[in-house]
Amino acid sequence: MPLYRLQVVDCEGSDAPMSELLLYEHLVDHATTGGVAALIQLSEHRRGNRMMAYADGLQQLIEHLRRPGARLQQQPMFEWAGMESPCFRFELQRALHLAHDKTMADADEQFADADYDAASKTFVASAQVALRMLDNLQRWTAISPELRRAPPFHAEYVLSLVAKAKCRAHHALFTKGYADESTGVETWKHGRVKGDMRTILQHGEAATRYCMTAALLWPREAANGRMTTAPGDFETKMVQAYHRAASYCAPNFQERLDHAAACADAFEDCKEVLELNDRLYYLTAKEAASPALIPVKRLLTAK
Repeated sequence: MPLYRLQVVDCEGSDAPMSELLLYEHLVDHATTGGVAALIQLSEHRRGNRMMAYADGLQQLIEHLRRPGARLQQQPMFEWAGMESPCFRFELQRALHLAHDKTMADADEQFADADYDAASKTFVASAQVALRMLDNLQRWTAISPELRRAPPFHAEYVLSLVAKAKCRAHHALFTKGYADESTGVETWKHGRVKGDMRTILQHGEAATRYCMTAALLWPREAANGRMTTAPGDFETKMVQAYHRAASYCAPNFQERLDHAAACADAFEDCKEVLELNDRLYYLTAKEAASPALIPVKRLLTAK
């Protein structure tokens, strides 16, 4: 069977002279899918960079190829970012990864436009795509050792993408209430805890748990060039914002003091709680517990 080498690109608009040769109607025997129409559409989705639709069609094609009597007209060799593989699941992982990145970018735009409800839903959709990447890896039993060195083919890396997307989904809803000019944290009063304040705190706690989990699942490059799982700027600010909200929602002054002490360096209103304690209560601030990490089993749902 002749080799059908397919070059693909990471980003939209890059030059790939041979990429136009990816024609599934020339690659797969038409009887395998019950006709040529679905194969032509699959080729069109790929050429049009419609990665979510492309991934859906590619996943259906993989199921067709698993059936008895399925046949290729030519053997493909897929290429991506300096890696190559003849396996269709390699190409599916590429399509899902690009679809995930596009969905995250869409959610970031919605967040920047302060459309927090829409952004939260789109971040959840991104987590769902990442979970499909994980499912593809789990079904890919013959992945080569060379590919396993690349992040998109590590289960822990994909789980970190899930955790980041879920963090951002909660962070969007947290920001919606926490930073609102009329009802946000600047208008809250200690000792007067309303239901919406508790809801905002819950989103802040969830966002903190997910971002800290993501940081531990996959190391990032630190300023010194080394890899680290220590919290970055976003994680640190998220923890501080959580403690600030928790200090306002605390059921008693001791807990209010504990959370305020954890973020007094970042927020003047929390520093004032410490000053009030020095003048009136004379309590000793204890270490406030940070939100717990998310168990991996919890990451496997996109809610």
